[in-house]
Amino acid sequence: MNEISMKSTLGELVNDLPRLTRLFDELDIDYVGRPELTLAEACAAAGLDAETLVQVLLAQQEEPQPPLPEDLQELSLTELTTYLADTHHEALRGLLPRLEELEREERAAPGNPPEEESELQRALRNLTEALDEHLRQEEEILYPAVREMEAIAGQPDYPFGSIGSPIREAAFRLEELGGVLERVRELTGGFVAPHDASEARRELYGALHTLESVLRNYADVENNLLFPRALKEESQRSSSPQA
Repeated sequence: MNEISMKSTLGELVNDLPRLTRLFDELDIDYVGRPELTLAEACAAAGLDAETLVQVLLAQQEEPQPPLPEDLQELSLTELTTYLADTHHEALRGLLPRLEELEREERAAPGNPPEEESELQRALRNLTEALDEHLRQEEEILYPAVREMEAIAGQPDYPFGSIGSPIREAAFRLEELGGVLERVRELTGGFVAPHDASEARRELYGALHTLESVLRNYADVENNLLFPRALKEESQRSSSPQA
């Protein structure tokens, strides 16, 4: 397997890690029509921060093989929570330091008042704090509860009653994250930097574009697969005469 870098071509990446096609599709990276493009060239064309995307791809590369069946429906609930924690959580968590670094660079750029926090900076701070809290809550509460339910016969004796409780909280946090990110999108003009923007701002907007795509993909798996399957499993156990 080739080492992932900004000089890696799209063709090489897809050949080594076929599952990257879904991420590339989300990011509008044309790996089919332009497989000869390097990652740096493809990111420049798509308005993405190449350094951030390299971090995401490295996280994908480090997964155990094979980490992801073509059909996520094949995974057990335990395997699905492990997949989400090891891939999506790690990818999202890996983006946070980069966002904070780029935000500091943007704040230090000429023309920005050093002591004044802009609405965009407040929104970014809220976004990173909310995302970090969401990931922690899932890893400490929701995912262990799902694994416990699948590991035992009958119904687990949760302190919060039903698996629906942490699921509702997680779904609500995802919705809140989507709202904060939408506000960031509005404040950045759709993550499109003005022609006279600093390099730090251009890189920040590219990193935010990447975060939005990764978060959307992650929320889709949770909302449309993990949450309904966990609720259905609990319901079936509750109605079983052996539960």
